[in-house]
Formats: sequence, structure tokens, C-alpha cells
Amino acid sequence: MRKLSTVLYVCLIIAGITSNSNASILLNGNFDDPVDGLTGSWGVFSTITGWETTTGPGIEVQQNTVVTAESGNQYIELDSHGATNSNTKMEQQNIWLAEGNYFLNFYYMPRTNTTNDNGIQFGISQNNTDLFTWEVDSIRSQWETWALVSEKFSITTAANYNLYFSASGISSNGSSSSLGGFIDTVSLVPNPEPATMLLLGFGLIGIAGIARKKIRP
Repeated sequence: MRKLSTVLYVCLIIAGITSNSNASILLNGNFDDPVDGLTGSWGVFSTITGWETTTGPGIEVQQNTVVTAESGNQYIELDSHGATNSNTKMEQQNIWLAEGNYFLNFYYMPRTNTTNDNGIQFGISQNNTDLFTWEVDSIRSQWETWALVSEKFSITTAANYNLYFSASGISSNGSSSSLGGFIDTVSLVPNPEPATMLLLGFGLIGIAGIARKKIRP
């Protein structure tokens, strides 16, 4: 009985570590923290919980305005309303990342059927230098609903990093029309090391073996 309890205890610890590694390390990744100043069901803000504008007129928060949010009630548009150059870049800064592999996930939906109008650039930066950059762009008729965008990257030096999203026109010739791509449910999660998963597997095998011994006549 003591051996079984010990194995169970170890496996619970490993399972807890694995579970925690799947939790997002971002603040307000689904943009649902309350925002003062929403006009009806939307508004443009220089900062919201966890995020700040670094270029452009501001972060446009929509509350189930044009589409229904992928999660919760609010999502983001970065081709923001109310300026001639409406393209905006936002960042979550000083995110501590240990060495290892990570997944950056979010949900995307284009707003219009105009090409080069719904692009979103995103990436990881440090000290004003882009370390990883990606882009998603499409037209509305090709996307029936929110679609998951997922990118894997590796950190070799533990330090603070920034995560950014921007309307593509910030650094390209993308349209600045106040109508663009939508973003929701952003997460940044560590990718568990294979050794951790293998150790969990051995623990479960041990439990199974002990259980068989207990029920053997």
C-alpha cells in the first residue's frame, strides 16, 4: 500500500507540473477584462489590462460587435477606428520566458473581402529587435468562423521578452481602412519536455503494475 501511495504521489506531482505547463503565461489573453469608456459595444484605448499601444491610434476593443467573440465577450481589432493611419501595434511587455519551447496560439478572423486588408503581424521581440515574426492574412469569404493560429518557437536564453501584434500596414503596404483582422483568445504556453512526459508514462505504468498485483488471486 505504501508503494502504491508513493507512486500515486509522484505521478500527481508530475501531472501537476504538466498541467501548469499548459497554462498561458499572458495577462488578459482573451481581452475580457473590463474596459472603461466603451461607446456602446466598442472603443479605442491606448492601454488595456496587460497590453499597450506602441504605434498607431490605439487598441480597438469590440464587445460582440461585428462578430461573436471566440471566447468571453470581447475581442480586438488593430485596424482601429478614428484616425487617418488606423493601423495599430500593441505589445505585452516584460514577459519572463525560461529556456525551452513555447507555443503562441490565438484565434483570427478577417473582417472584409478586400485583399491586403486584414493582415496581422505578430511575434516575439527583445530590446526593439524582432526575434520571431509571423503574419496571417486572408479575406472574410475564405473563413467561416474563428480559426486557430499556432506557432512554435524556442527560447535559448532566459530573460524578459515582448509579445506584439500589429495590423500589417505598420511595416508593409497593407490597407489602413479602419476595417481589419480580429484577434481573440491569445495564449503563450510552454511545450512540455519529452522527458517529463516519459516520466509520467513510467509512473502510470508503475501504478498499473501494482494494481494488477493487488487484484491477482
